[in-house]
Amino acid sequence: MKDNAYELLDEVQDNLKFLAISGVRAKIMITLHGGPKNLSELRELIDLRSSTILHGMNELEKRNIVKKTGDRYNLTPSGKILTLNFKDLVKSVIVTKRFEKLWDGHCIEGIPDNLLLQIGSLMNGDLIQSEPTDIYKPHMTFTQLLPPVNKFRGVSPLFHSDFKDLMIQMVLNGVDTQLIVTESIMNKLYELAAQEPETFTNLTSQENFELWITDEDVKIGFTVTDQFVSLGLAFEDGSYDYSMDLVSDDLDAILWGEKLFKYYREKSKKII
Repeated sequence: MKDNAYELLDEVQDNLKFLAISGVRAKIMITLHGGPKNLSELRELIDLRSSTILHGMNELEKRNIVKKTGDRYNLTPSGKILTLNFKDLVKSVIVTKRFEKLWDGHCIEGIPDNLLLQIGSLMNGDLIQSEPTDIYKPHMTFTQLLPPVNKFRGVSPLFHSDFKDLMIQMVLNGVDTQLIVTESIMNKLYELAAQEPETFTNLTSQENFELWITDEDVKIGFTVTDQFVSLGLAFEDGSYDYSMDLVSDDLDAILWGEKLFKYYREKSKKII
């Protein structure tokens, strides 16, 4: 059995062209994914003439993607599967284009393939970038988003000057906090603990604080809370890019971030 995508392409090339070449058919499929519609409802939602919709509908019916029951059209089981995956592809294209500056010249190896397939979940985010008059804009935006959160999950390959104070403030304010750091950041925390033993004893004794360590050379920095997700990447040379973060408060993005954190936690060792 063939298992390489390029070998399978010949079998599905016609279907791929059929799905991608017509905006009318794509709009019909995506609209019907929200539930059965009659022609009048489709005309209003898609904003096309009845004759144009009916022509596209006829082609979709021939491919067993859409069926008509009474005066209403809906997706067949095959149509639902195709539409779901087509929508994911559309979202992925939007994310790669909208946040092109974040991907180009950066490492994406820190994101597992299964979550790259779901990268469309970040579609409604914003790319926060440094400006000549505000070079710390990404970091300041991040700190401004933190106060209302109840849950904090983070993976950090970097150490900022106010890193310690942010963690202490959150934990002592009752925020459910789990942090994964690299060995180099862990060593930095040990140094700070030696300088301020009482502060760190108080921090690590809190039941709402967990500290994990990873032995991987992490090329991604991200935070996921109950309110937002924030994602940054390292350059291709391995140095971290402080100049931009992708930030989103969309539920799909938060759920995506939770999966990414779980991926790293499963490969890390709990210290506290």
